[in-house]
Amino acid sequence: MNSRYSLRLYELVVQYLKIGKTPIFELKKFRFQLGLLPNEYDRMNNFKKKVLDLAVNEINEKTNITVSYEQKKQGKVIVGFIFTVNEKRKEKDVTPKTNDNSDYWLNDKQVNYFASLLSKDPALGNHCPVGMGEAQFAVRLASELKGTAKQRAFLKPYLVKHGFDMKSALSQPPTPMQEPVAVVNDDRASKIYKTVEPVSTAQNTAVDMVEKQKQADKFLSNLENILKNKSEA
Repeated sequence: MNSRYSLRLYELVVQYLKIGKTPIFELKKFRFQLGLLPNEYDRMNNFKKKVLDLAVNEINEKTNITVSYEQKKQGKVIVGFIFTVNEKRKEKDVTPKTNDNSDYWLNDKQVNYFASLLSKDPALGNHCPVGMGEAQFAVRLASELKGTAKQRAFLKPYLVKHGFDMKSALSQPPTPMQEPVAVVNDDRASKIYKTVEPVSTAQNTAVDMVEKQKQADKFLSNLENILKNKSEA
């Protein structure tokens, strides 16, 4: 604390911390306990502004206690002060807990999403090789999230930092998608049926018409030859 008055006031009030409240500090004695001379800040407004309020604010800001006061008067004259003293509440630790050393896995969707997020995190800048772009770094991080337990352990606090809930992590590697297996039917008739493409009715009709046309053309050609031979004879 910067003010000598803050330190002296702290020493006076902290001994009443368990009780929560001080007795009346009579003004004349209180000023002496703070180290003030009789003519120093003798006007009440100056005393409160330059000494008392300054000390209270600094104690509240920089120590483990909070202090407030009420004035005691006789008529209109302030004759002393009573202080209320409380210990500050310890702030709840909201730091993500990453002390669980068990391994974990992410599914493919989570891997891609968080690899992209982590690639933009400046805190991982030293982990990115020189000259590697953000997209390439994201691919590398995705590979590490699918890699060894040591690699995942390194990235774990960064995942938590970016909102990954470890409760949603997989306890074992995700099962890879299996390629569909072709079923082979050994039935000979079935094979023939599958390999021979059936001819449609329209195709049959077209074939018949072409064949008939060929036969008609052949007949006409033969007829012309016969007539020609007769005329020459």
